[in-house]
Amino acid sequence: MESLDALFKEAAKTQDISGVNFSQPSHHNVIANGIRLHYVDWGGSGFPILFLHGGGQTCRTWDMTIVQIRS
Repeated sequence: MESLDALFKEAAKTQDISGVNFSQPSHHNVIANGIRLHYVDWGGSGFPILFLHGGGQTCRTWDMTIVQIRS
């Protein structure tokens, strides 16, 4: 199986995106009102943006969106 970095780089080529930071996100958990919430932090110095997924999706649903925003 290809690494996530390799997949991102290939997708960036097909979208003609250059200078993309392909660093991996850090994973965290927080407990709020007794509920454990998992979140992924892609870092960066810009304004924070929160992406939520639903249904059977996962935090990885937003990977390509983040790559394009960071380019």
